[in-house]
Amino acid sequence: MNAVAVVNVGSGYNEPPVMSPKSRNRRKPFRPPMNSSRIQRLPSAEGDLQLSSGLRVGVGNRRLITIDSRLLDSPTNVYDADVSWLEYREGSPVSLFFAKEDRDHEKRLKTRLQIKFPAEDFVRHFWANSRAFHETVRKILSGLSAVEWRNVIKPESWPAEKEHSEWVNFEYMAVSGTQAAIDFYNLHVGGIARYSMGQGTAGLELKPVVRVQLTAFELLRLLDAGHAIVDTIKTHIPATMLMEEGAAPAGREASEQQS
Repeated sequence: MNAVAVVNVGSGYNEPPVMSPKSRNRRKPFRPPMNSSRIQRLPSAEGDLQLSSGLRVGVGNRRLITIDSRLLDSPTNVYDADVSWLEYREGSPVSLFFAKEDRDHEKRLKTRLQIKFPAEDFVRHFWANSRAFHETVRKILSGLSAVEWRNVIKPESWPAEKEHSEWVNFEYMAVSGTQAAIDFYNLHVGGIARYSMGQGTAGLELKPVVRVQLTAFELLRLLDAGHAIVDTIKTHIPATMLMEEGAAPAGREASEQQS
C-alpha cells in the first residue's frame, strides 16, 4: 500500500523585497544591500551562521536569513479544527480562522483560533509558495465525493465559547490522504529589524506557535478562499511591497511528494 504525502514549504518574513538570482544553481553568493534582510528557503552559503533549528543567517554583507524546513522544531501546541475560513479588511492582517464545532449545540463553536498573518507576507509567502501544493491537494481529492454539508453551514457567524489569537509569518503545510496539517511559526519582527541594521542576531528566534490539524477537504477550501483575499490585498498594497508571484525568488520548493 502506497501512502502519498505532499508537503508545502512556506517562506517567512521578507522586508524589503530583494530579487535573488534567476538560477537555482549555486553561483556567486547573492549580496543584497546592507540595510535589507529577507527570509527565504534557499541553500545556505559556506560561512553562514547556524542560529537554531532550521535557522541560519548570512554574515557580513550577506543579509539573508534561510530556513531549512527539515530541521524545524515541531509546535507543541496542537489544535484540532473542524472548520476554517479567511477574513481580511484593509489595514489589518489576514486572519486564518480555525474552529471546533459544539457537538451538543447547533450553530455554536466550542473554540475558535485566529491566526494573524501580515497581509504582505500572506501574499508573497503563504500564497505564492503554495500554488503547486494547492493544485496537488485538489488532484488528490478530485476522485472523492464533495463534502456537501460544509457548503450549507456558516461557522464564521457562530458564537464561540472560547477564542484565542496568535501572530505568525511562516508556515509548513502537509497532506496525506484526507488528513492535513499546518505548522505555524513566528520570527519576531524586532529581531529581523535589528539584524537588517547590522545590530546582531540576538533577537532572531523562530518560534513554533501551533500545529493545526484538519481534513484535506477543509485545507483545500481554505486555499480556494485565498484567491479573493489576495486580489483584494493587491488593491490596497503596492506590488513592489508584495513582490508579485512572477518576481518570486528562485530556489523555493513549492511542494515535495513522497511515496
